[in-house]
Amino acid sequence: MKKKLLMLFAVLIGGTAIGTVSAQTGTKTVTYYTVGTVSSEGEGDGTSSETPHKYSTLDGVLTAVESASNDSTVISLPAGTYSNDAGKYSIKKSGVLLQGVDTNTVVMSSRLQILIEDGNVTVKGIHFSGSPVAGSSLLTVNRKGVNLTLDACKFTLNTQNATSSQNVYAIIGAASANATSSPTNNNVLTLRNTHISLPYAYQRGIYFYSGTGHTLTLDNS
Repeated sequence: MKKKLLMLFAVLIGGTAIGTVSAQTGTKTVTYYTVGTVSSEGEGDGTSSETPHKYSTLDGVLTAVESASNDSTVISLPAGTYSNDAGKYSIKKSGVLLQGVDTNTVVMSSRLQILIEDGNVTVKGIHFSGSPVAGSSLLTVNRKGVNLTLDACKFTLNTQNATSSQNVYAIIGAASANATSSPTNNNVLTLRNTHISLPYAYQRGIYFYSGTGHTLTLDNS
């Protein structure tokens, strides 16, 4: 059953009240990327899922996507565990679909940050599993006006030393370095066929740290 809630709902709100890509529509085009073994970074023409631009790391893909002039982007992740030395990946462009083959074989152990403003991102078929530090999360939305859809994803928090004053979170749907001068307002978060596992104390599912006017939709989640 689908439930639409405005942020009077106690999902966990801090100070105040929380896209799929088509192949080609009109003049808009889709560019395809993947991660794998390469002879040269960025090989492949990116015009279809059969001939994607291929990079050896997910960092390489995300850097290329950020600098490209793509209307829409599909990033396909093959089976494997994705982590980096920085401990986080960042999506900095709207119109991105980040999809794994399925949640049983694609695991992201580094944090994912959504760093766009007034745009759309879809994440599909990925198992987020890690141990974020106190006050942090597996996935964070750091800007305003973000429409984020999580489809067929799974979140598992492995942090065991959280406390009542230092919780850890699966998803932070609205965060800001300065919630007063730069609030993250009007974010839309949709969970579809997505599940959150909280096996230890002081773990939280969804937290909206700053801003107002957020919307949460749960669809079989």
